[in-house]
Amino acid sequence: MKDFNKKLAEKFFNDKCSPEEAEIVLEWLKTIEGQDYLQKEIEKELETDVTNQTKESVDITDVDSKILYKSIINKVRRLSFPSMKRTLFLRPLIQIAAAVSVFALTALFLIISPSEDETLSVNEPVIFTTGEDEQKNITLADGTKIRLNSLSKLTISSGYNSSERKVQLEGEAFFEVKREENTSFTIFTELAQVEVLGTSFNVKSLPGDRRVEVAVTDGRVLFKGNNDTLNRSVTLIEGAFGFWDEEYSELEVDHIGIENYLAWMSGRLIFDNLSLVNVCTQLQRIYGAECHFSTGRIKDLSLNAEIPNTSLENTISAIALSLNLEVTLRDGNLYWSKEN
Repeated sequence: MKDFNKKLAEKFFNDKCSPEEAEIVLEWLKTIEGQDYLQKEIEKELETDVTNQTKESVDITDVDSKILYKSIINKVRRLSFPSMKRTLFLRPLIQIAAAVSVFALTALFLIISPSEDETLSVNEPVIFTTGEDEQKNITLADGTKIRLNSLSKLTISSGYNSSERKVQLEGEAFFEVKREENTSFTIFTELAQVEVLGTSFNVKSLPGDRRVEVAVTDGRVLFKGNNDTLNRSVTLIEGAFGFWDEEYSELEVDHIGIENYLAWMSGRLIFDNLSLVNVCTQLQRIYGAECHFSTGRIKDLSLNAEIPNTSLENTISAIALSLNLEVTLRDGNLYWSKEN
């Protein structure tokens, strides 16, 4: 739409348009220029209200102007208000978009619902991403809470919470799933899937890695590989760690120190009288580093320590100091030996 007068858009969002003018604005909002304008309106409200944000509401969702536009247009066309009354909710909607905490489930669709009786469907998936050294807390409208680790991507499926609850994960996230008796919650990764009713657990599925890890802190989950020719599955209960290696078609379960698989959230690694060989199993799963021992006796040494989870280098230095060992990191491998 060429030569659109943006003053007409300002009139629209201030509820001063005629019905004919409103239709013109809605058509313009379909364009790239219009959706860019809508995004800037959201950012403007965010800047205006930032001083009023509470600590709990600082984590703002990345609002997609295309999705917001679709929610607006669908809502407008369903309403039967005469004349200008049908646009009265739009300015509050943009203010809410800039101020609320993350509601990934509906990407603001729940927010514009005027009553519990009206069900609004999600027409497109909603995507959350994190950069390096960035984490994101997400609360879905059904009460499910998700903490997304750095360099990760979470996709909320279209139609979420209507007849199914499905998400797609690339990277790592911790889930606290709200229990729904008749609707399971399923996490799909490239290599495996996890299905639950209500529980708390961590899922790690990094791009390019042929392994998927699940650590359960509460409740139980069903875990299986997508391409397992044996069609195996395991039920993981509280305190269990599940590990699927697609390259070797291995599905394993253990119950050793699962709190360390949550170290990206807690900031610490806890080893409670754990043998070095088991410590190294966790280091391999957490950091991808494989251990080698100069003698068989070294792997049986017992470690009792709490170590800040800052980096692999600092972690292995603290372990070596505790056990009077020397360690060398080379090409992703750890070489352990006795001190000279």
